[in-house]
Amino acid sequence: MNRKIIARDTKIEIRLSKRDYELISEHTFVDSEFIECIREVPGKKYFIAPYTLDDLDDVLGFIAAEANHCKNKSLKEELDDLYDRLSEIEDAYELIEA
Repeated sequence: MNRKIIARDTKIEIRLSKRDYELISEHTFVDSEFIECIREVPGKKYFIAPYTLDDLDDVLGFIAAEANHCKNKSLKEELDDLYDRLSEIEDAYELIEA
């Protein structure tokens, strides 16, 4: 797999569905800074989250923590699916070592 090489502070625009946004904002204890930067795309049915790889790693940690403690099976499955999809995005990039 060819990974894209980026600088540590490079923001990646991650596309989230409305449900993805709800899962992150309503079902995790993610820091508000990671929610406040997410914006809805006018005229579209998705959101954009401009995250660095470090930001994305933090968000993935919050999603994993909630999924691991979730008693609702269908919610756990949704969180696990979101985690897997975002992990694939994270794995598509490699940081430039300075």
